[in-house]
Amino acid sequence: MICVGCGNPDSNELKAIQELRIMFNTPITSAKDACALFPRTAEQINQRTKATMAYVRQELDTLVALDAAERTFDNTARAFDIIGNNLSITHDMLQGLHMVSPDKEIRDAAQQGEVTLSAFSVDAFINVSVYKAFKAYCDGAAHTEKLTDEQRYFLQETMRDFKKAGLELPEDQLEETKKLSKEVSELCITFESNIN
Repeated sequence: MICVGCGNPDSNELKAIQELRIMFNTPITSAKDACALFPRTAEQINQRTKATMAYVRQELDTLVALDAAERTFDNTARAFDIIGNNLSITHDMLQGLHMVSPDKEIRDAAQQGEVTLSAFSVDAFINVSVYKAFKAYCDGAAHTEKLTDEQRYFLQETMRDFKKAGLELPEDQLEETKKLSKEVSELCITFESNIN
C-alpha cells in the first residue's frame, strides 16, 4: 500500500475518485469543456487536491498489488504513465489558477494545493513499492512480451528516472533525497509566486 495507515477511502472519497476518473477520461471538445476542469472556489480546490491524492493512492495500490505473473505493459507501465499524467492534470490546473486568477483566495488555495500535491507526488512516485513493481515487470514479462521500440524506450527511461530519484540508494539516503526534493519543490512554487 502506498499510504500505510491511510485506510480505505470513505464513500465521499470514492465518489470524488469516480468523478475524477470521468473527468480524466472525457475528451475536451470545446472551451466550455476546458473551463469545467477548473474549480471555482477555494473549497473546490481543496476537494480536487484531496480527491486527486486519493485517486493516485488507489491506482498505485492496484498497480503494486499485481502478481509478477499478471504484469503486462498495459497494467504496469502504461498504468503508471496514466496515473502520473492524471496527477499532472490537477497539478497544472492548480498552477494555472495560482498564476492567473484575479481572486486572491483562489490563488492562495491553488498555491497550497500545488505544494500539497508536489510533496505527495514525491512520496507516491519515489516509492520503493512502486519501483519494485515496475522493476519486476521490466526484469520479467517485458522480456517476453512483444513491445514496440517506443515502449522499450519508455521502460528504460522510467527505470533511469527511478534510479536518478534515488530508489537504488539505502533507505536513509533515499529519505534524505525525498526530503530535499520536497523542499526544492516548495521553494520553486514560492519563487514562482513571488515573481508573478
